[in-house]
Amino acid sequence: MAQTSTWLTKGIALLIVGLIIGIAGGYFLYPAVSPVGITETVTAPGATQTITVPVGISLPSEIKIGALLTLSGELKTFGENHQVALELAQQEANAYLQKAGIPSTVKVYVEDTATDPNTALQKLQALAAQGIKFYIGPLSSAEARNILKYANDNGLLLFSQSSTAVDLAIPGDNLFRNAPNDAAQGIALAVTMKTVGIQYVVIIHRNDVYGKGLAQSVKDNFLALGGQTSELIPYDPKATEFTAQVATLVQYVQTAINQVGDPKKVGVELIAFEEAALLIKTIVQNPQYDQLLRQVRWFGSDGTADSAKLTEDPDVAKFCADTKFLNTITAPAAENEITQKVKNYVKQRLGREPDSYAYNVYDEFWLLLWSILTVGYDVNKVKQILPYVAQGYVGASGPIAFEDSGDRAPVAYVLRVIDNISGNWQWTDAGKYIHATKSVTLLDKYK
Repeated sequence: MAQTSTWLTKGIALLIVGLIIGIAGGYFLYPAVSPVGITETVTAPGATQTITVPVGISLPSEIKIGALLTLSGELKTFGENHQVALELAQQEANAYLQKAGIPSTVKVYVEDTATDPNTALQKLQALAAQGIKFYIGPLSSAEARNILKYANDNGLLLFSQSSTAVDLAIPGDNLFRNAPNDAAQGIALAVTMKTVGIQYVVIIHRNDVYGKGLAQSVKDNFLALGGQTSELIPYDPKATEFTAQVATLVQYVQTAINQVGDPKKVGVELIAFEEAALLIKTIVQNPQYDQLLRQVRWFGSDGTADSAKLTEDPDVAKFCADTKFLNTITAPAAENEITQKVKNYVKQRLGREPDSYAYNVYDEFWLLLWSILTVGYDVNKVKQILPYVAQGYVGASGPIAFEDSGDRAPVAYVLRVIDNISGNWQWTDAGKYIHATKSVTLLDKYK
């Protein structure tokens, strides 16, 4: 059994759940969630609050957090970004614990899921055998769906940074998701399409829980706004060539152009992961397909936004730039010092800016840690308190609020595009969608 330490003094307890968290770079407000403990009034810049501080919390000498990351497979570059963000968080946390005099350390145990649902389950089972109860990840909804029953049955808590499938919005389960689900992203994409004048959209998508759900959400919302769509074009997520799907896409796009009379009023919605690079390469290698599909406007989603794969091949990157390939991804409402810190760290380590979900990963680590320091290494207690901890936390991804399903409440999506900046193909901001007003603002060059 791991060695544990017990907190018995008011001073140490207040240190754990106090309002000022110096190392993390933000402020943490701890609301009263339990009548057990010491009632104390504390003050921080801009806030005074009466809190109930729990005492007698037992902590293991090593606080273990698992991380199910996609270090290979269709989300490889995302997983790499997230691992580096966790590296930073772990360094800061251990410096904080030492400075605070708390005789525990925290360690992240990383496993590669290969963006594969079965591998994700195997890795979760292996980590659980080591006594790990709290997990950051997995990234994809297919992975989350496949491991959720095991997590529920075995008292494990999952905290996904990027799973967004609508059918996983389940109140009371053991899955928190630090991203809004695709009911919101479908609206964001449909509104964006209408904003830039699209009348007819052709949707091609991964045939998995994420792709099917988002495709249907986009279709339903675009139709509700008065648009037209073709039949959906699904493809196998494990496909390694896309000749047949691209041929179907060309056929549907030509039909759409004939119907509306103007290619600029036709859009293609590609719901993919990093296999999008191979699909687009298939297009640019066929001059006839390339000529037609380069005329229409392209849209992506959070599965492709900020993907380094799409900027590696100049032909693929140029196609994305020529079609003003707009991608939605949830993002901080406004960047802060913590956002910038994480961005700079990842850029220094990997030579590129991180995707927005890297900020979610960083914040998930801290939310889990603050919760564990407050109520102990106990899944049921952390599950109850985490939403309250989030209410007073402002991190790299900004303020966080959860819906009853455990999904992050939608606030905004940033619209990301690939452009040639100083001779290099890079991702950059094109605009933003605000969920409260269902409105889009775009820079003129990307309209």
